[in-house]
Amino acid sequence: MEEFLDGTAVRLSPDRTVRLRELLEFWAQDVARLAAETEGAVEGSGRSGRWNAYDMAGALYVRDRVEREIEAAPEELREALALAVRGADERYRSFTEDDPRMLVARNAGDKVEDQGWWWKRLPVAGPVRDDALEYGRWLDTDG
Repeated sequence: MEEFLDGTAVRLSPDRTVRLRELLEFWAQDVARLAAETEGAVEGSGRSGRWNAYDMAGALYVRDRVEREIEAAPEELREALALAVRGADERYRSFTEDDPRMLVARNAGDKVEDQGWWWKRLPVAGPVRDDALEYGRWLDTDG
């Protein structure tokens, strides 16, 4: 498993490739940041400060990529990979709640059908939630 994590290259863009282990770490780091946002532990505004719904969407795209890599892995490694991401997934679930409107996905302009469960969650507090709910209010009046 360790060899697979370190030896599997994941192309994120034409000019950026990372190891699968790094991709899993990116998801864990994004979850930690979203948790800090939810807990009010991040000061400031803008990209260097507090995150918004677009930033959360970026994190969820990372989780999408993790899922694609799990599905593409040799069958005998899929369960171990799912276990490797479970801790971050459980933490993510701990500070989010169901969002049947899928406001983050809709705000990012994504189709909401066939999205992973992580797209159907919204932080229980914080600036990402506030931003997504503001978008929801716009949908209710103008969208």
